[in-house]
Amino acid sequence: MKTDLLQELIQSLSSAEKRYFTLYATRHITEEPNPYVLLFRLLDKRKAINQADFEKEYQAKVGLKKFKNIKSYLGKLVLESLEGFYKENDIEIKLGSYYNQAKIMIKKGLYNQSSTLIQKGSTLAQKHGYNNYVAMFQFLQLKYFSLIKINFNKNKLIENTEKLYESIHQYLDIQKEEIDVYVWLNKLYHYARSKPKIRAQLDFPTLTELQNKFDRFECYTVAGQIVHSELLAIRNNQEGRIEDGYKIREQMHQKLKPLKIKGDDKNTYCNFLLNFAAAALMLQQYQRFNELLDELYVFFQANYTSDLSISKDILLRFFILKLEHLIVIEKLIELEKLLQEAVDYTSKYVAALNPVLLKVVQLSIIESYLKLKDYNACLNSINAYWDCYKDDANIASRIKVDFMMITCHYELENFQFLENYIKTLKRKKYNDANFSTFLNAIQKACKSPSRTERKQVFINLRAHFIEAYKNSPYELNKLLAWVDKYT
Repeated sequence: MKTDLLQELIQSLSSAEKRYFTLYATRHITEEPNPYVLLFRLLDKRKAINQADFEKEYQAKVGLKKFKNIKSYLGKLVLESLEGFYKENDIEIKLGSYYNQAKIMIKKGLYNQSSTLIQKGSTLAQKHGYNNYVAMFQFLQLKYFSLIKINFNKNKLIENTEKLYESIHQYLDIQKEEIDVYVWLNKLYHYARSKPKIRAQLDFPTLTELQNKFDRFECYTVAGQIVHSELLAIRNNQEGRIEDGYKIREQMHQKLKPLKIKGDDKNTYCNFLLNFAAAALMLQQYQRFNELLDELYVFFQANYTSDLSISKDILLRFFILKLEHLIVIEKLIELEKLLQEAVDYTSKYVAALNPVLLKVVQLSIIESYLKLKDYNACLNSINAYWDCYKDDANIASRIKVDFMMITCHYELENFQFLENYIKTLKRKKYNDANFSTFLNAIQKACKSPSRTERKQVFINLRAHFIEAYKNSPYELNKLLAWVDKYT
């Protein structure tokens, strides 16, 4: 039997979730043997089995009950048990439960009970910044007011209703602003990935407009506040105000420290730490970079569970940044150890990881092998990269891989191969002046008969890099670390 959706759901559960289901199903279905628990366990343990044989084995244990009906109801039981399992720790599930219960109480005419549930839900939603739920509960309270006029005289009812309308609109406006934050950030990410012609068509507000538009920052959810800070930081970076962008993230980090990050906010928080660490790395704030990644790693280890409130991609991004850092500061023993961890991790979870991040980590792995002078592993990784991404349209990635391949073969003094390879690359006509200068320099060095002439080629190349990358100190340091070996 192929793994179906129910079996996939069951096998994704943690041990605690499975125990909770067993208790839940036993409490709700008392017959022995419990057909739902039995089927649950069979689906949990089996990987592949013939459908007819599976049904026969199951029916032999529980009698002639209809297999499809039991399986269908089992799916509902699993989802209900998961809702109960997460109810206490997931604010949104708890709020949804309060809301549904309050609606039922209103339908039954039990207005006092409904009022209590509405108040509990609204207080909880306000405490955690769930503005959409605050508005929902207040709409429900309006309905409640319209049904229980006996507790208010006419003027009192109108006064309370007007206050509720005003409050509802306030919270809906805040929610809309927070949604706008997410929309703008997505547009900025799209801007970074888009082609020049598309970028020119995208219209962005000024930093002042953004700051004025989102002046109720404190009212957002924790995730909304993080996304808001990212939006402002990236917008500062785009305008060349790198230090200002860095300071915005630092302020947000200080604000988040006393908060207890829960539920879906965990993933947002981890990504924030990674973005902040990347900014520190680009500004060569290496001590701060290490502090942030250490904080991330501890948080990941303490909070990662199978429910994926923290994604496996978080650790992949951690490896990318950490490898980059160790390459730049040339801590080769640490680099070698971390490189093996990264290779093992990507091999183990390759099917579950983001393909874009997998591509990026492959580039970091290739560069790590090159820095460690493991040229065979470097060339094997390059070949594996081309096998996976032979149709890659990203010119920057192709140039980076070609750069590492050329430097690897230059280290091995495969000059004849390089001359032919560079000729092939030139026919592709990459529109990158710095890469063209690099190709010309390597081509000339390969043809130069003496070490003195080759040294002069790299002295000239070094001067070119210093001028071309004067506004990108991080990239410049990486290039100079390589070229200085030959000057």
